[in-house]
Formats: sequence, structure tokens, C-alpha cells
Amino acid sequence: VNSFLFLAREGWYDNMGFFATDEFVMTGDPSDTGFGGSGYIFLDEVVADLNFNDPGILSTYARLGPGLNTSTFFISKIPLTGQEGRSIFGKVTSGLEILEKMAVIQNVNSKDDLDRVLSITITEK
Repeated sequence: VNSFLFLAREGWYDNMGFFATDEFVMTGDPSDTGFGGSGYIFLDEVVADLNFNDPGILSTYARLGPGLNTSTFFISKIPLTGQEGRSIFGKVTSGLEILEKMAVIQNVNSKDDLDRVLSITITEK
């Protein structure tokens, strides 16, 4: 959570592309390769009670390997199985229908093809 908050407040995710599949949307890699990141890594923080039984779950995406999290995260569009061991750090509470409207792109020919994060607003309660 702290890494996501820090990066969001610094504008890291502003205008960053979203990759969408039928199962999830993912963002946070400025190289749009799945291997880029913020320049630092952090370990997984797995909570056994959290799961992907519902759509809208926010989780780190450790493309480089288990425990090698950076700025990349994904939001589930459907309930997902086989995702145990990921660091879940939030849940979409409204606007989930927007995920369904994002273009599913198999091959990105141009960064202009991607839907984009405009900005992230953090509200603490």
C-alpha cells in the first residue's frame, strides 16, 4: 500500500497505459513491456484472508518473479483462481463497469492504442 500511495501521489501513474485482458487490467510499467518499474522492488505482503473471489481486486504484479514487486499492479475483472501468494492491497468500490469498456489488445502497435490512467486520487478515511 505504501509504495502505491507514494507513486500515485508523485504522479507516477499519470497518463500510463492500461493493458486489458478478459480477466484483468494492468498498469504501472512505463516501458509497456511488463518488465519495467519504479527502480526499486519490495517483497510480497500476503494476507491469507484476502482472495480473488470477487472482481475489482487490486494486487501487485510481480512479473520479475515471486517477491519482486515494483510499480506494476492489476485489477481483476472476474473472480480469479490460482493467484494465491500475491499482495492484495485494495478493492474497487465504484466504477467497476469501466474495466469492461477498456479495449482488450493482443498486440500493441503503438502506445496510442492503450487506454490510459488520467490520474489517481487518494482519499484516506
